[in-house]
Amino acid sequence: MPERPSRAASAQTEELRRQIVSSEPKARIEAAFELAKLGIFHGVATLMVELGSSSWSVRSSAAHYLGRIGAPRSLPLLAKIAESDPESQTRNVGIYALEGLGRGACISPLIACLDDSDPARREDARTALVRVLGKSVLSVLSDDMELYDEDAGEPGKDVGEVSRVRSWFTSVSSQFLPDKVYYMGVFAHPRVFIAQLRENMNTPMDAVLMKLEDWTGESFGSKPIKKVVGQWESWLGKHGGEYQAGQRYFYGYKID
Repeated sequence: MPERPSRAASAQTEELRRQIVSSEPKARIEAAFELAKLGIFHGVATLMVELGSSSWSVRSSAAHYLGRIGAPRSLPLLAKIAESDPESQTRNVGIYALEGLGRGACISPLIACLDDSDPARREDARTALVRVLGKSVLSVLSDDMELYDEDAGEPGKDVGEVSRVRSWFTSVSSQFLPDKVYYMGVFAHPRVFIAQLRENMNTPMDAVLMKLEDWTGESFGSKPIKKVVGQWESWLGKHGGEYQAGQRYFYGYKID
């Protein structure tokens, strides 16, 4: 696990603290993220403020970094972004930010996103739900392309999907505690991500590699994937015991 920032890093830290009160939103956002890598999380409040920006790109950047950090107090604001931001691309970022938080409390707003007017966002919500709940949810998720509306020239919408998925989740909700973190239906842990890499070496797994880097602060690149998986498995043997299953981490720091 990471140690406290050394004196050698104090100058960098102070510079980031100055940037976090900059008049430039992007500078504030980047500084907040870099401070979080050092275990200094007061910048999360800055990111949450930026979710209310009039600029869709600023809102998107703030949501992206909150999802990567995994800050649970940002959940209500991220849910609002994911469900009702006026910009579809920002809703996209909000949906995956909720998936990044990974907590059981994120599931209800993700289900609500299945009702989005944009077919691409509905598909984002399905992907996010599978990543949190696991493949068992696939049995109740829709496929817009199977409902393709030839007259409108676009995917159709399964109007019963939200109620169907909510009903299914009610039947399994006792398995998903609001304050615990999940990936593919089980308590999230670096070993779960590494197992996904091992099982899917012929499929691009950039999202999983980013999770591993965000949770641990380590990176072994992305190619050749067999070597990368081996390096992560070696890392797991040395450091896996430092991580508690179902608990969220960012750069090795526990996120509460």
